[in-house]
Amino acid sequence: MSRIGKKAIALPKGVTASVDGQTVKVKGPKGELSVKLVSEVSASVDEHGIQIAPLTYPHLSHTEIFDNVETFYKRFYFRAPKIASIVGEMVRSPQMMKRRLREGVEFFQFLRERHRAA
Repeated sequence: MSRIGKKAIALPKGVTASVDGQTVKVKGPKGELSVKLVSEVSASVDEHGIQIAPLTYPHLSHTEIFDNVETFYKRFYFRAPKIASIVGEMVRSPQMMKRRLREGVEFFQFLRERHRAA
C-alpha cells in the first residue's frame, strides 16, 4: 500500500487551506496556490492538515472512507489465515521478514497517530 495517503499534509502556522469541489486552495504569508484534483482523487481539510484520498466512490464521502480505514485494516490483517500467511512469508525469506516487520511498525504508528488525533 502506498504511504502517501496515510498522513495528512501538515500546514505551518499562518497557512490556511480549503477544498471547493475538486480544487484545493492554500493561502499563506508568501502567497496563494490552488490545485485542481483529478476526479478520482478527493481531499479534506481538518485541524491536522490536508488529507488526500486517491480514490472516490459516488455514494461514500471522503470522511466516511477515512473513518473506516482503521476498521478495514484491523478486519483484514487480524484474521488467522492472513496472520499465518504473513508468518509463513517471514519464515521463508529474511527480506520479507524485514519488510513485514517494518510494515507492522508503520501500521501501529498509523493507528496510534489516528487515536491521538481523535
